[in-house]
Amino acid sequence: MESIITLCYGMTVLLGVAALAIQLLLRQKDMLVADSGIKENNTTIFFVMIAALNIIDFLYYYFWQVKLYNYENIMLAVDNAFWTVLAYYFIEFERKFARQPRERYMGIVFSLIVAGNLVLDFVNISDKAYYTVYLLLGGIVWLFISVKGTRYTVRIFHTSLGINRGVILLYDAAFLFECVEDALLSLYYRSGGDYMIGEDLVSILIWLILSSTNLYLVWKSCRRDSTFEEGLNLAAKRYGFSDGERAVAALLLEGKSNVQIADALAMSESAVKVHNHRLYKKLEVENRVQAVNKLRNS
Repeated sequence: MESIITLCYGMTVLLGVAALAIQLLLRQKDMLVADSGIKENNTTIFFVMIAALNIIDFLYYYFWQVKLYNYENIMLAVDNAFWTVLAYYFIEFERKFARQPRERYMGIVFSLIVAGNLVLDFVNISDKAYYTVYLLLGGIVWLFISVKGTRYTVRIFHTSLGINRGVILLYDAAFLFECVEDALLSLYYRSGGDYMIGEDLVSILIWLILSSTNLYLVWKSCRRDSTFEEGLNLAAKRYGFSDGERAVAALLLEGKSNVQIADALAMSESAVKVHNHRLYKKLEVENRVQAVNKLRNS
């Protein structure tokens, strides 16, 4: 079992680093992508944090294996704090793609949770008290992910065109599962239960799936090949797009905003809006979301 867990940790770290490296290459070369959200700075930061958390998890497990318990305790404290930071940033990540205003109190609440986790890991209290407080802090994180994450996800499904929605749903489910798992384990250990190695396997399998998904997402996104062009050409021929309208349609499919389209095509924003209006009319739709959906299904 331990060898399988070690292998999974190693694969997760490698996949996470590979996804980050490809994403950085896409940004540096400014390559065309199917989903523009892949090249966002927010995506880079999120990938960096996931890779860092996976490395921290690996080090924590390694120190436990070789019985370096002092280092293990340090990595546990860092891991708990970093996981909370990642949960906060994921909510912020969703908020930005949902185009919602920032709520400053969330940063304060999560900062207090991080501080509480760090203090909790270094004070000398009973296991029962430790897991009681840990359960309370984790419950607050779960509450925010459930309420805010769900709200932003619904908003993304209605408005955002620049990020893969299936991945957002997968991460929502993974974070909620981690919160529930932590809560159940806290209750188990609070009642005097012994360490179960299976808990590490479940957790690392989740992150292995997520890291694999990230790598697949960036790889698929950068493969904007003849299939994409052929589909766009077919739609342009079917609906009678002009060259300008076809160019705008291609960038709409990438999730670009009007300002970004204007910069890319060296035209004014008002000209972009004119092209958009003509595209909507030819596609027989009323807004951008409907236009993109129809183009993707053409």
